[in-house]
Amino acid sequence: MPKTQPIRSRNDVFQLYETLRRNREKRTHMKLYFLEGVHPVEQAIAGGERFESIAYAEDKRLSGWAEDMIRRANPAVLHPMPAALLAELSDRENPCELVCILHQRTDAEARLRAAVKAAYEMEGPVYLRFGRLAVPVFHDEETFEFKIGKAELLKEGTDVAIIATGLM
Repeated sequence: MPKTQPIRSRNDVFQLYETLRRNREKRTHMKLYFLEGVHPVEQAIAGGERFESIAYAEDKRLSGWAEDMIRRANPAVLHPMPAALLAELSDRENPCELVCILHQRTDAEARLRAAVKAAYEMEGPVYLRFGRLAVPVFHDEETFEFKIGKAELLKEGTDVAIIATGLM
């Protein structure tokens, strides 16, 4: 069960949300990132991302979606705050009900090293592309082996096949 720490002013916790929203260098240094929006929150939960905290407007009733997202995200801390403060944390005309701070992935370096090693060992031209968005961790750093031209099966099933490249 998350602990609740209300935010009533532009205090240090509010400023942390604001800093993580605007400053990439601070996000990298702190290994945390800011997230808002229905689809990004749902993707982060589905991907097993680790939520540090979730802020929401204390003076507005949460929708069933927001209550479900909070339950499923299981953040360490909840930050109820006045709706006006929550709106300051968003660039959106209609701010999302939830504003979140998440922990950055820790396996990105292992994935990068494996891909670069595979590209080095390949004959001919090679193209590597890496996104900067937070995506779910699928690989164990100790056992992951990158193979050029080989697809990865992430989940076995018989109902549907999804073939994708990049983020979904």
